[in-house]
Amino acid sequence: MENMRYLTFALLTCFFLVGCGGDSIKSELSKYSEENIQKATLLYTCYVSLNQYRGPDSVEQMTKFLESSDEAKKRLDFMGVDVAKVDDYLIGRDGEPFKFIWGLNKTPLSPAYPVCYEQIGVDGTIQVGISGGKVHDCDSEEEVKKIIEQENYTAEEQEKYSPGVSE
Repeated sequence: MENMRYLTFALLTCFFLVGCGGDSIKSELSKYSEENIQKATLLYTCYVSLNQYRGPDSVEQMTKFLESSDEAKKRLDFMGVDVAKVDDYLIGRDGEPFKFIWGLNKTPLSPAYPVCYEQIGVDGTIQVGISGGKVHDCDSEEEVKKIIEQENYTAEEQEKYSPGVSE
């Protein structure tokens, strides 16, 4: 929750301070987009923020929207994400496309939530991308499943939103 609040606050602060040291702020924010999993998470959460807080239902829907939205391009560019390279950002360290949790309903004040994860992982570690730029390193598929099903989700939210996992 703190990560999402921090990121929301940081983004709002940036928009107010552009022109007053905006480059240093942009540089600071770029640490949330160093890895592909962070970029993929930012793509998803940008879509959510511009679509009445509802996540996309597929990679195609997310990609098409982000490539056609000037506002999305502007926001993502500020975070160090080039919309022209979306396809590159959707591939994990393991060389496989990320699996996303589609159709999430979240607001800017929602606790941090899992967005995507690696299919195989590298050296016994599977990364899970969390909104706000956080990455969880998991040692097993069971740990990934636990994060996806439980982290920052109440049982009520699970039942209400029933997000689907991509195949």
